[in-house]
Amino acid sequence: MKFPFMRLCIREVDLKFQYRYCNTWPRAIILPDIRKLVKLRFAIEDAVEAFRVTSSADMKSVAIKVQITNND
Repeated sequence: MKFPFMRLCIREVDLKFQYRYCNTWPRAIILPDIRKLVKLRFAIEDAVEAFRVTSSADMKSVAIKVQITNND
């Protein structure tokens, strides 16, 4: 593949690639339900509060993962 490297640099575009290994899907499929890690959910209107909670230096916070949802 060819990429316009100079255009990307000038426009400060971050280009990220993903490399996946063969036969990793079966292991990922049997992972536990990660939805349980989402401890708090915030409406889109409360996104600032959600960011405040996740960036808190409080080690007692229960917020492992916080989800911002759109109520539509």
